[in-house]
Amino acid sequence: MKTALEVDHLTVMYDHLIALNNVSFSVAEGDFVAIVGPNGGGKSTLIKAILNLVPVAAGNIRIFGEDYHKAKGFVGYVPQQSAFDSQFPITVKDVVKMGRLPSSLGFFHRFTNEDEEKVNAILKELKIEALADRPIGELSGGQKQKVLLARALVTDPKLLILDEPTANLDPPSRKQIYELLQEINKKITILMISHDDEHLLHYASSIVYINKKVIYQGSEMKSFDMIMTTV
Repeated sequence: MKTALEVDHLTVMYDHLIALNNVSFSVAEGDFVAIVGPNGGGKSTLIKAILNLVPVAAGNIRIFGEDYHKAKGFVGYVPQQSAFDSQFPITVKDVVKMGRLPSSLGFFHRFTNEDEEKVNAILKELKIEALADRPIGELSGGQKQKVLLARALVTDPKLLILDEPTANLDPPSRKQIYELLQEINKKITILMISHDDEHLLHYASSIVYINKKVIYQGSEMKSFDMIMTTV
């Protein structure tokens, strides 16, 4: 089985403070990995490092065998809803189209027929095609999260990274998102941060517990309380 993600002796520092210290773990292709740990433990910093958004003091990251600096096209990213201005006057379809924008934009960029077809296909796959022309600000929390998920998937990623996608969702919406991710995981490797540890562990295939360093990685723990007794 291929290795989708390899984090090798990764250290990240902010000024003189260590955010991540000598972190090493790997994710096999097809895994659904839950990244859990305390607030301030470095979970979001880890994601930012993988996405090449923060400088790395030491170590390396490889995505499907490629250095992470060169592997951007392999990764789809779903941020926290709080990082997305849902009041901006834009429709659902236009939000999803943003995922097809090239990294270097010229003036008067035009979407191709292929872009339109891909966006329509993803909206249909996630069963939100009826929302295509709705302003994003009119949607429920669960619907907004599906739109952000569609925006990430429209690039055909091999690795999907999610940062707290169920934060502030009610239990039915949370369950919908987890079940949707479980279906997506049949085709795409998933790495997901969540504080909703107890529910997430029913869906994830393995767990990485981080508190500035890797405390635990495995697939045998079935409850967050059991993990905590090992650290």
